[in-house]
Amino acid sequence: MITLSNLKTIPILTPMQIAGRQAQMPRRAAAKPEHKNILPPGRIIASRFQIIDAIVTMSMSNIYLAFDLVRQRDVVLKTVELNNMGMDFNKYFEAETDTLGNLPRPADGEPGYFPELYDHGTFELTRKIAGTEAYETVPLGYMAMEEIKGLTLGALIYNREERIPLWQAIEITMSVLKGLDILHEQGLVDRDVKPGNVMIENVTGRTRLIDLGTVCPEGYRDPKGLTLGTPAYIAPEQAAGLPAQRSTDIYAVGLMLFEMIARYNPMRNGTPQQNIENQIIRPMDPLPEQEITGRFSPEVSGHLSELISTAHRQLALLVEVMTQKNPAHRPTTAMLLGLLENALANARALEPYESLIKIDPVKFSPRNPDKILDQTRALKM
Repeated sequence: MITLSNLKTIPILTPMQIAGRQAQMPRRAAAKPEHKNILPPGRIIASRFQIIDAIVTMSMSNIYLAFDLVRQRDVVLKTVELNNMGMDFNKYFEAETDTLGNLPRPADGEPGYFPELYDHGTFELTRKIAGTEAYETVPLGYMAMEEIKGLTLGALIYNREERIPLWQAIEITMSVLKGLDILHEQGLVDRDVKPGNVMIENVTGRTRLIDLGTVCPEGYRDPKGLTLGTPAYIAPEQAAGLPAQRSTDIYAVGLMLFEMIARYNPMRNGTPQQNIENQIIRPMDPLPEQEITGRFSPEVSGHLSELISTAHRQLALLVEVMTQKNPAHRPTTAMLLGLLENALANARALEPYESLIKIDPVKFSPRNPDKILDQTRALKM
């Protein structure tokens, strides 16, 4: 067992090494100076994990790149304030660690859909009380997970000049659904499916689902007045505070499929509260035909007009059925995978022509660029 007394015998990163590792990290959103739970580089958690730098800061949790002093490897470290917003979030922390620890492991050679959990526990953080000279001690939970090298789906959609090819958008959707099906078979619902919680591995291109901080049993309802999830992606029943069900996740996947093709989310329009209201009452935009037909030059689109038209009809129908306001009208995962297989065959036929696509960065920019990195929110309604 590693203790503070023998930690000095384990090589730790020097300040110079930490600075070098920070320089290699991808560009990220800077931590807000007023954020009260940021751990400084070099801080050691649980006598084992040394902070390299923050990756992203959120209202409920923070994500860091850290170094495992025992295994001598990089890990992703997530910290969660267990008493936040006057609410006890310990049960959500425990649900996430239990879920990651108990998910069935993929067979040899089979792709995994979630990061591996290495360790978890709690520690105390002493911080200054805002506006005073006093200090307080708060409990935080931590979990150390496999580092997944790659891009979030959000970065893939918005931060590159190339558009996501239709075939890849369909394959990502299928992979996300297969990962969610594993959760659903365990009687669990994710409730926070969004591009920021989907990772695309650099080398393999595999899709991985991250951040299960809102996972709950199917049929569970949060305490009255609390809505967990990201307003631009939560399902109407979730926004209304009704019990979670499998089709709740299907709705969010449908929005992501729309977003991969159209490069905007029609429900992200205004404040978080307005986004919640949009989910309940705003009609879903139909998938714009020009987002598919306009991808190809007139010569190509004329030559492949029937194939392109079929691809649009298939994808428009998929988005429409997945984002039905009534959860009972959304198809099951098995039905969707069959429909997506058919759509993938058509999209693959268009693949040789995807290289001819040139996008207009203004036309296809997201409606609210400052909100691309929508974070999980807990909203009191």
